[in-house]
Order: sequence, then C-alpha cells, then structure tokens
Amino acid sequence: SQTTIALTNFILAMILHPELQQKARAEINAVMGGDRLLDFSDRASTPFVDCIVKEVLRWKPVTP
Repeated sequence: SQTTIALTNFILAMILHPELQQKARAEINAVMGGDRLLDFSDRASTPFVDCIVKEVLRWKPVTP
C-alpha cells in the first residue's frame, strides 16, 4: 500500500541519515518529554520532524 511505502521510505531515510534521526528525536523529546507519542496536533510544535516527513515524500513520492 502507499502508506507502507511511505513508512518504509521514512525508515530508510532515518537509517541513511542518523544525524537527522538524532535531531528529530531531540525535538520530539523536547516537546513530548518522553511521556507520550506524537499526534497530528503536535505538528506545529515539531517543525523539523514535519520538514523530514515532507522531504521524504518529495524524495520518494508514492504516487506516479
């Protein structure tokens, strides 16, 4: 499915760029405090993670 492909591409990007993964994790921890998972309402508070998601979708689009 397209969702599976998008998630696979995101995981691949994080494997290929561990420095970005580390920066994203730091941003998530700063916002969440490790107490809960991200949800859509946290998007405005995590601009770096949002940029990574958008870049992965641009890098490897799942639509023809």
